[in-house]
Amino acid sequence: MFNACRAALVACTVFTASSAFAILPQQGMWGIGSEVNGKPGRGIQLDRQGGKYIIITYFGYRPDGTSMFLQASGQISDSKLFSGQLTEFKGGRHLGGPARDGEVARVIGPVVIEFDSTTSGTITLPGEAPQRLSRYQYEDHLARVNNKFEYAVFDRQGKTATKVNGQINASADSFSMTETYQGGETCQYSGDFRRTGDSFASRGVAKCTLMLPILGAKLDRYQIADLRVDEYGMLSGRIYLSTSQDELPNAPYRVQRHMQGVCIPVKPDQPQQSTRCEPWQLGMDYGDVWEW
Repeated sequence: MFNACRAALVACTVFTASSAFAILPQQGMWGIGSEVNGKPGRGIQLDRQGGKYIIITYFGYRPDGTSMFLQASGQISDSKLFSGQLTEFKGGRHLGGPARDGEVARVIGPVVIEFDSTTSGTITLPGEAPQRLSRYQYEDHLARVNNKFEYAVFDRQGKTATKVNGQINASADSFSMTETYQGGETCQYSGDFRRTGDSFASRGVAKCTLMLPILGAKLDRYQIADLRVDEYGMLSGRIYLSTSQDELPNAPYRVQRHMQGVCIPVKPDQPQQSTRCEPWQLGMDYGDVWEW
């Protein structure tokens, strides 16, 4: 089993300059630069339904202080760029009023967003200089991450998944994870820990017994992106592995893997307890609610 795992890892090293992924931003509320200060301000609501097409709703103010909303739509181009025309509407239905269709009031001007990650970028609004933009976070999902997991990893060049057992220990700014493969090989990770909207990211040092024969060196650096555990205990994320012996410090990561798995209880409190994490173990307690 481990030979297959090693073969998949070696196959990934053939492409030393791997192709870039398109940056697909997280859906939700995004805040604009230094205006995120806990008080009512400006921002955008971003909607993306699984593809590259995006609709953004800008909420802000007119010069007289009254609130307004604008919308723009378009596709991501060049793997990271969004542009559209911010449009204002009028004449729609008001609260408690009769049904009435809205109509275009005017086109305000172009909006351009250049994403540098799934949760950050730079926005240029009509008549303004570029400003930083980031996914707004208002909920702490740390309890979901600090658990044991069983998951499969899918390498970019491999068709067969490799089964892994892992355990994560994370705090506000530090991260550690231990992976054990079916063949007994291990990887241990330690580094920083950053919240990225409804996911997490980490970068640091890896200590892996996995060897890359082509490079003649062990994997010893890593980057994790979009690490997420949802309300049902399902784990997902991407992990990149490489060696510090690359000629260039910022050389592309050689191994690119997708993680998909499930949270499992560290120590079941009751013999009849589920073999998957319960909501209360993930920091939630919804009671016995079933959806069919």
